[in-house]
Amino acid sequence: MLSGNITSTTIIIINIITTNTAISTRFKTKNSGFWARIFDFGNGPGEQNILFSVNAYNEKKIGYTTYSPSTREGTIDLDVNDDVWRHLVWTISTDGTWKFYINGVLYQTDGNKNVPNNVYRQYAWFGKTLWADEGSYNGFIDDFRIYNTALDATDVTNLYQY
Repeated sequence: MLSGNITSTTIIIINIITTNTAISTRFKTKNSGFWARIFDFGNGPGEQNILFSVNAYNEKKIGYTTYSPSTREGTIDLDVNDDVWRHLVWTISTDGTWKFYINGVLYQTDGNKNVPNNVYRQYAWFGKTLWADEGSYNGFIDDFRIYNTALDATDVTNLYQY
């Protein structure tokens, strides 16, 4: 488990985000800064990034973005900067549909998004952003997983209950 005000944790990611993907993690955060990252995978700011953050636009919303092949972003209107554990699953389907599950329940669906490029991403950061002017993540990240399929609602419920 990663905890505290995380300076950074980096791993190497090679071609893991392609079609039909799901990303799952448990996290809790309190007093995290502007666009504080749960994770940020990419080759630099705006370079093939796939990211998930808290406190988007300083509006206490969850933010998600891909810069691959074009910029697609959105927010989930949920304040998670409150020191409560949550389970998150983000699925990306081949048709460009993104689904977001919070604590085993489908919270939001976004259609007409993109499927990130199948490219090598030099940086895989947890609790840290690739942008110099964005805030620090203050909290915990646990049980981070990437699947090579877009999980369905039953899979997500089972993961949440695990």
